[in-house]
Amino acid sequence: MGYPLCLMNIIRVIASWVLIASPLLSDVPPAFTQPSSRDQSTSCRENINENTSIYEVKLVSSLENNVTIQTQQPSSLHPFQLIKGSYNWNLLTPAFVKLDRETTSQFIFVFNATDGKQSELSVGLTLDILDENDNTPQFTKSSYTGTIYNTGNAGDYILTIQADDKDLNPNITYSITGGDVGNTFSLDQYTGQLTLKTPGNLDPVTTPTYTLTVQASDGNTFNTTTVTINVVAGPCSSFPCMNGGSCAVNGMAFTCSCTSGFHGSNCNETGPNTRDTCVSKPCTNGGTCTSAGITFRCLCVSGTTGNTCSQIVATTVSQNETQEQERKTDSLLAVYIVVPILALSGIVIAAIAIYKHKNDNTVDDDNVQNGQATNVLTVDK
Repeated sequence: MGYPLCLMNIIRVIASWVLIASPLLSDVPPAFTQPSSRDQSTSCRENINENTSIYEVKLVSSLENNVTIQTQQPSSLHPFQLIKGSYNWNLLTPAFVKLDRETTSQFIFVFNATDGKQSELSVGLTLDILDENDNTPQFTKSSYTGTIYNTGNAGDYILTIQADDKDLNPNITYSITGGDVGNTFSLDQYTGQLTLKTPGNLDPVTTPTYTLTVQASDGNTFNTTTVTINVVAGPCSSFPCMNGGSCAVNGMAFTCSCTSGFHGSNCNETGPNTRDTCVSKPCTNGGTCTSAGITFRCLCVSGTTGNTCSQIVATTVSQNETQEQERKTDSLLAVYIVVPILALSGIVIAAIAIYKHKNDNTVDDDNVQNGQATNVLTVDK
C-alpha cells in the first residue's frame, strides 16, 4: 500500500509544478527556428506540381500557436499556402498553377506566429525558382533570304541565322535538315553562319533558288525555319569593263580599274577625266590633292590646315623656346657686330704695322747712306 501512496505524492508535486510553470510559459512570445538568421533561403524547380510542400516553418514550441504568411513578394493571384503539420507548418506551392521561372524567378516571404496574446514576425525567407529546359528556341525572323553570285568562292559568307531561348544559358545548335542539294552550303552549328561550300553547284539557269530547312535545337526541344538562297549571275560575268579594264565585285555592283588613257565606270571614256575631283586643283598652300569618290581630300603641308589647306596654323611658342630664340638672336647679333669690329681692328693693326715697318726701313736706308758717306770721308783724311 505504501508504493501507491508514494506514486500519488509524486503526481501531486508534478501537477503543482505544471500549474506554477504554465503562467510563465504563456508570457513567452512565439519564436521561430525556421526561418532564422542562419536559414533564410530555399529553392525549388519550376513546373513542380501544385500543392507541393517545399519548406517547413518551425517554432520553439508549436503548442497553442498559429502561423500564417504575413507577406509574399511579389504577390500573386495564386498565392502560396501554409498548412499546419504535426510539429510544424508546411509551405505549399500555389494551387491550380505551376511555377514558371521565366515569369517569376524569386519570392520572399515573412511569416507571423501568434499564441493569441503575442505575435512574432519571422526573418525574410527567399525562395529561388530553379530553371528547367522547358522553352523552345525561337528564330529572330520568320524566314531568311540571301543572295549569292554564281562566281562565288568556297567559304563566302551568305547570312547568319539566329534563335533565342528564354531558358537560362541555352545551348542552341543549328543544322540544315533539308533542301541542300549537292551539299552546296555549310552551316556553323554554334554561330548559325551560312557559307558557300561547293561553288561548282551554282548555276542561275538550272538552279536559280535553293530552299533550305534549318533547325535550331537546345538539346530538349527544337524549332525549324525556311532559308531561301537566290543564285544570280555575278556583276562581272558580262565583262563590263572595256579597253582592258579589270572588273571587281563591289557589293551588288562592280568597279572597273581602267588602263592608262581610259576612264569612266566602264573604262569607255578617253580624254580629260572630267570626273577627277582634283582637276580644279582645290588644295592651296602647297597641299596635295587626292580623289575620294565624288569629292577630294587635301594633304596639307606643315603649318596649314582645313579642307583646302587654306588656314594658317598659328604656332604657339613656349617661354623656354622664346628664351632660347632670344639667346640665338643675341648670339647672331654678337657675331654680326663683334666679328666685323674685330676684323676692322685687325686691318688697322696690320696697317699700322706695315706703316711702321716701312718707316723703319726708310730710316735704315738713310743710315746706310749716311754711314757710307762718313766712311768715305774718313778714308780721304
